Amino acid sequence: MGMSETTGRIIRPLAGNEMDEILKERLAADEKLLRRVVKRISTLAHTQSDEERTATEILLQSDVQLFLRHLDRLHRTAEITAEREIQAYHTETEQLRAACTEESAAIAQCEVKLQEALAKRQHRLEYDALARKIVVYPQREQLESTLESLHARIAALKEENAAHEQVEADAKAQLATIGSELQVLHDGIQSSLRHVQTTSLNPNASAFEPGDAQGTMQAKEETFLLWPVSDAQNIYFVKIKYPGASGF
Repeated sequence: MGMSETTGRIIRPLAGNEMDEILKERLAADEKLLRRVVKRISTLAHTQSDEERTATEILLQSDVQLFLRHLDRLHRTAEITAEREIQAYHTETEQLRAACTEESAAIAQCEVKLQEALAKRQHRLEYDALARKIVVYPQREQLESTLESLHARIAALKEENAAHEQVEADAKAQLATIGSELQVLHDGIQSSLRHVQTTSLNPNASAFEPGDAQGTMQAKEETFLLWPVSDAQNIYFVKIKYPGASGF
């Protein structure tokens, strides 16, 4: 495989479970080395001769060194892995914080949009209510025409009221004139009656003569009274012939 092929290949990022499996394999102790050390210890315990014991001890030390180097490698791998995991955790934490900040800003924008939508809906409802009222009310031209007719009616009523007041004033003046004329008539009638009574009951009158009867009747026939007669609008005075003073 050439360098160009390796460089051009896209490395797929490992999934979470794949990364866990790799970490477990790296952190797992090599059981072969451990079994080899255990086997060397068992052989050393059962060895009788000094030469075999010395050779076994040398092999045991070699296996122990290999196992210790393996443990040291595992320790360094664990540290590096822990640092990488911590860095990854920090990176993920920062990403989560940034995402939370973005979500908070988005939520704030959504709240602003929600308030605007609610205000727009309220304005639309108020507009619809006002539009319904406007539709119910008559048009402006019709209202102006109605107002003009009402103004004309008010002016006509004022003129009619003024005419009625003038008629009432004239009627009051006529009534006052009629009252004064009636008073004058009453005074005249009273004066006439007093005159008739005085003439009829005069003790100094001459004795009754047959020849005077005709003259007396003629005088009585020439006595008249003015009697008031009225209709719906005017008062008339009718001349009534007074029959005589015999009844007084």
